Amino acid sequence: AVDDTIHFLHNFRRYHERTGDAQKSVHMTLMTTGRAMLVTSLALMAGFIVFAGATMVNISNFGIITAFTIATAFLADVMLSPALVILATRARAR
Repeated sequence: AVDDTIHFLHNFRRYHERTGDAQKSVHMTLMTTGRAMLVTSLALMAGFIVFAGATMVNISNFGIITAFTIATAFLADVMLSPALVILATRARAR
């Protein structure tokens, strides 16, 4: 999750330097980096959800909780990061 956020912020900055428009930069970042973030999150979730079939309850719970946490982190990256960078860009412009 942390690497997705860093990846998002890095590419947002790169697009923002090119365009100067925060909303357009967020859109471009989500269209490119967002797809990579989705694929990596899905791969990680799939890897951990396998543990849900374990016979040991603690291992099963670990898989379920970890997959859920990765999904939550992805949603936070996709919803909060764009909003926060737009707010920060507006505040910096003033």
